[in-house]
Amino acid sequence: MPYTAENASKLFNLGDIGVAIWLFVKTEAQKIQENADKDKAVIQGKSLSSTSTKKDMRRKCCT
Repeated sequence: MPYTAENASKLFNLGDIGVAIWLFVKTEAQKIQENADKDKAVIQGKSLSSTSTKKDMRRKCCT
């Protein structure tokens, strides 16, 4: 069966299987995005641990 929007719609409308597939895809996509965001932050040096300095430890400018 070739992929078409019509065939996909028919599959998703077959009882609970469509909802289960949609929920699985949504959950996995969220996990992938979270991992990608973490990797991007680490690569760019903007991970949470690298930006967690306290305000009073910052160097004051022009005083």
